[in-house]
Amino acid sequence: MITLAHKPLLSLTHTAVRDLAWACFSTPIIECCDLQWEGPPAANCQLGLSSQRMAWLEALDRQPDALEAHLADAKSARLGLYVESLWHFFLTQDPLVDLLSTNLAVREGGRTIGEFDVLYYCHQRRRHVHLELAVKFYLCSPGLDGSEWRHWLGPNRRDRLDLKLDRLIQHQLALSARPESAPLLAELGIDNPLREMEIKGRLFAQNPDVSKKPPGWPANKNMDCYLRAHSSDLAASIPAGGQPLERRQWLAPVDASSLPQREDKDRGDRAFVAAEFDRAGREKRRYFVVPPDWPDSAEPSSQG
Repeated sequence: MITLAHKPLLSLTHTAVRDLAWACFSTPIIECCDLQWEGPPAANCQLGLSSQRMAWLEALDRQPDALEAHLADAKSARLGLYVESLWHFFLTQDPLVDLLSTNLAVREGGRTIGEFDVLYYCHQRRRHVHLELAVKFYLCSPGLDGSEWRHWLGPNRRDRLDLKLDRLIQHQLALSARPESAPLLAELGIDNPLREMEIKGRLFAQNPDVSKKPPGWPANKNMDCYLRAHSSDLAASIPAGGQPLERRQWLAPVDASSLPQREDKDRGDRAFVAAEFDRAGREKRRYFVVPPDWPDSAEPSSQG
């Protein structure tokens, strides 16, 4: 699987184009080839970053009007829906792919059994594909070494990596094999599709250099750091040269020049993400800043 390293990604200057490149081509947090599970076989998305796709990204960076118009129709503030919208744009534009359906619900007896994130046809493989997408940010639970999926919590402690993977593998990816899905798939001309999943995001540890990695963590992906605040004013814990990021800025690396001037205001006790920059204004490190008593103080909320 060819993925996007930070260097070519940083050559893109338009924020949404950079986010699209990160959403579709950055290294996922789980590589399926390294996993064994009880459930339908699946792989990571095989639509890698070819030279043609990089050239398309560069052209889009120069003329992003079509992407901006596409995103204007997707007004949800949820990060997961933003990532899905970026994927949908890519899949409608790529000449080697036919996008057949998105967010297709499977219903029986008035209840929804599940929903296909993406169904597409790959001309290179000559196969239909069922693709499930997610974007997640997990922190290693205090006192655990990070070697197991269950050690990784979302900013709210009800979200956990092992639970997310279990739902993806046992429920969402299995949807195409359920008999209730057969009529819908047949209407689209789909029989026995390949299954793919992409979980984009970041893992944060208190000491990333020594933290163990969970199964499937890519060898070429860096782990980020989370900081436990020393007081109720979480913003005071950001290192010098760092700046808080809004939720929409959690995806691709950012440039300091693209952010408003830092305001050292009290952000309260809600966890947030911050970036640290070098002297040239390039992002060099990303942090999750959490309250002193996290995860006990975590409020139930959605990452998406």
